[in-house]
Amino acid sequence: MNLRILYKRKIALAGFIFIALLLIVAACAPLIVPFSPLDLNPADKLKAPGVPYLFGTDNFGRDIFSRVVYGARTSLIGGTGVVLFATILGVLMGAMAGYFRRIEPWLMRLTDVMMAFPPLLLALVLVSILGRGMLNVVIAVGITYLTRTARVVYALTLKIREEPYIEAATASGVRESMIILRHVIPNMLSPIIVQATFTFAFSLLDLAALDFLGLGIPPAVPSWGNMLSEGRIYLTRAPWLLIFPGACIVLTVLSFNLAGDVLRDRLDPQLRRNIEGV
Repeated sequence: MNLRILYKRKIALAGFIFIALLLIVAACAPLIVPFSPLDLNPADKLKAPGVPYLFGTDNFGRDIFSRVVYGARTSLIGGTGVVLFATILGVLMGAMAGYFRRIEPWLMRLTDVMMAFPPLLLALVLVSILGRGMLNVVIAVGITYLTRTARVVYALTLKIREEPYIEAATASGVRESMIILRHVIPNMLSPIIVQATFTFAFSLLDLAALDFLGLGIPPAVPSWGNMLSEGRIYLTRAPWLLIFPGACIVLTVLSFNLAGDVLRDRLDPQLRRNIEGV
């Protein structure tokens, strides 16, 4: 990526820096935290931010800073799982629907039905069926977003399948499955990457919302949504219980949205020409 565009867009640069810091913090969590996120210390419950508790403590005396750091790891793992699930299945579903006309009505009508429901509502229904747990939550949220990826890929496939090189590959006797894997999907990687960044950002909100509602991962596991759910009772007495995890959610989602905007501007030739021509 040309770094000049980041120097021109300071907010986007700040977003990339925050994402880099978040990845480092999540990867080095055991080396950063001063306390275990699960250690209980009732004698120090609801301590205000200070020393030795940088972000204060919760109603069980657990260190908020440690739980926020481990919550970053939980959120990144969950968001990555959703992106992989939604991207892989969404790309296959959209490419097959766009290339094989005989199955297009079935796949696209199923996609339309699923997209008619708000993502969080559909995720709530799926989690209620599948049950709690990280894997089930990732599958439930991933299903809600694979439809959007499938729609994008479907539209691109309709355009790509009419290109001369696809006709040449077909005339050469190349199998349809190989055409999709070697020619169709590789030529739409740019929009797929951009879609993945937005999927990651919005899936973090849905994962946090499910945890907040008590339908996500178990409450004992540190996550930003669980912290908000536990701290809402003490909003007036200990607002730091909500401020720090809430700020992390907002900054993370904003940073990934900014990153997605920059990637879209750089990977789309038309937008790149317009920006560089300004």
